[in-house]
Amino acid sequence: MGYGQADEPAAGHTPHEYAATGIRLDPPAHRKARLAESVEIVRRLLDGQTVDHDGPHLHITGASVPPATQARLPILVAGNGAALLSHAGAHADIIGLQGLGRTLADGHQHEVKWTSAHLDHQLAQIRSGADGRTSDLEINALVQFTAVTDASAPVIAAVCDEVTGLTTHDATETPYLMIGSVDEIVTRLLRCRDRWGITYFAVRELDAFAPVIAALRSS
Repeated sequence: MGYGQADEPAAGHTPHEYAATGIRLDPPAHRKARLAESVEIVRRLLDGQTVDHDGPHLHITGASVPPATQARLPILVAGNGAALLSHAGAHADIIGLQGLGRTLADGHQHEVKWTSAHLDHQLAQIRSGADGRTSDLEINALVQFTAVTDASAPVIAAVCDEVTGLTTHDATETPYLMIGSVDEIVTRLLRCRDRWGITYFAVRELDAFAPVIAALRSS
């Protein structure tokens, strides 16, 4: 399994980031289509090609970059929606999932979809675009909250009270919350690997997660 503490590239959504950079905030479908076009261009550049491209969103002439030092430099695409995930299945190497839905009216927060059914649906969307290359893909999950504790029940209950529609069952099944003892979290990680093929977990609280990593390495 892999672990990281980095943001995943996606289509972007936060209004203040667009305002700060002076970039127009286009509708989500437009931003996702531009991302898909960018991924295909970046793949060609990383593979050592000189790229000429005249597409709906991007126009490039004679672009090239120094070759990577490894045979294939992987691209990680993170996001939501059938079009984005299907395209990622066809073109990305690592696909990042966060269990989030549509952006809410404030432009910053999202609907939360930390359910097994939604994760199953997203993986089906990835497979629809993968066309037989599923074994070449790595699935990444962003762990939104970590609490290493021997008294997990009250922590889980508090999170469920805060997140609309979240049940205890989904809070303890999906990969987006890792709450429990070290052994319980290790079991959860392995279960997510076996059920959904998730082998790369990005965590926000890396220091808190360190005992879990140590336990996995020694198992």
